[in-house]
Amino acid sequence: MGSVLSAGMPPRPSSSSVWLVVHVEYTGCTTHPHHDALLSHVATSRRAALTWIRRRTSNAWSWWEVFAFEPDCPSFERDDTSAVPAVHCDANGRIVKAPDIGAARAAFLVNRKRELKRGVLGDDEDRCAFCMRATEGRRRGRT
Repeated sequence: MGSVLSAGMPPRPSSSSVWLVVHVEYTGCTTHPHHDALLSHVATSRRAALTWIRRRTSNAWSWWEVFAFEPDCPSFERDDTSAVPAVHCDANGRIVKAPDIGAARAAFLVNRKRELKRGVLGDDEDRCAFCMRATEGRRRGRT
């Protein structure tokens, strides 16, 4: 039997589901921005998860993903579907079909450039693994 996850099917929450709220945002340097995700909350219902999100503020370069998990799920196929977000919310907590990743990335880059102009060195700006490897390679005479 094929994995439900591979078919992109959202999970079917059971009555005993827990709802995991994950905050996702762009981070990194301006040359190599990337997503960072953090489990932020565990709720007992979809409604409680969405209420919790709406009471938070977040930046324009972030969004929320809500996952439904069945604790101690006996079925691998059913548990496999838990890796697919049941709900996406934008930075303002509005339910959306999918996060607008392009707009989030653009907002991140605009904000990061503004910070750099003010002399604020953002998270990871000075220790981006990609930039450090490239700099080290140039020092050794590689490109």
